[in-house]
Amino acid sequence: MAETGHAKNVENWQKMIAACAGFGGDYKPSNVNLTVGSMTTLLTDVETEMDGVQTSIVPWKKTRLRIAKISIPVFVRGQRRYSLHSRPALPPPTRWTT
Repeated sequence: MAETGHAKNVENWQKMIAACAGFGGDYKPSNVNLTVGSMTTLLTDVETEMDGVQTSIVPWKKTRLRIAKISIPVFVRGQRRYSLHSRPALPPPTRWTT
């Protein structure tokens, strides 16, 4: 499973299917999409899609990490250079008069 939020939803969906199946013949929803068979089919489709996300996201994360390793040192060097040369001069200290 790729995303933890979606994985938790899928896990909860599995629990709901198990609970509905536990009712046995007494579970007869009026909506056809809420039958145990329909929910099981949907669960199978969702698990297949989640596996597809996992196979797609791994190469993307590797590429993103490689780009980050290249760009972060450049950004830090640039920030260091910017912060050294563009600081405004501090005004001379003033004394409070009472």
